Amino acid sequence: MRTKHKHIQSAAGVKDPKNDSPFNVVVVYEDLATGKHAKETYDFLVSRSGRKSEFNNRLWKFDVLQIPKIKESAAKDAVAADMIIFAAHGGEELPANVKSWIETWVGKKESHPGALVALFDDPDKRTRKKTSTRSYLQDVASRGKMDFFAQSADKKYSE
Repeated sequence: MRTKHKHIQSAAGVKDPKNDSPFNVVVVYEDLATGKHAKETYDFLVSRSGRKSEFNNRLWKFDVLQIPKIKESAAKDAVAADMIIFAAHGGEELPANVKSWIETWVGKKESHPGALVALFDDPDKRTRKKTSTRSYLQDVASRGKMDFFAQSADKKYSE
């Protein structure tokens, strides 16, 4: 597990590890299985960070981002986040409501850069769609002046 997360772990050092301010993480996930994987990644980062300050996290499921008030709240969280973790199967494009949500905050992210982490499962038949989603998220990270990390799971997520 150490090797699997070593690059993402370094992103938790975006802030000075001796800094006392909280490290804010937003987790955006497709479903229960991908949310579980994202939470495991988050827990790993917390346990290995060496930070003396606290970690804060906000979790948002893809489908709730279509509700205007929730979308607005989640966008504020994303702007303030030191790390944003996207967890998806990768077999489909990101839903339109998720892309719309991203576009509401990405231009504001420049004032608070950090890292964007994309987590995917890795079934062979989903490669083309996963690559497209990965490219989109990499572009989002670039526009938001964020470091970008992508990782495929060792196994397919299942609920």
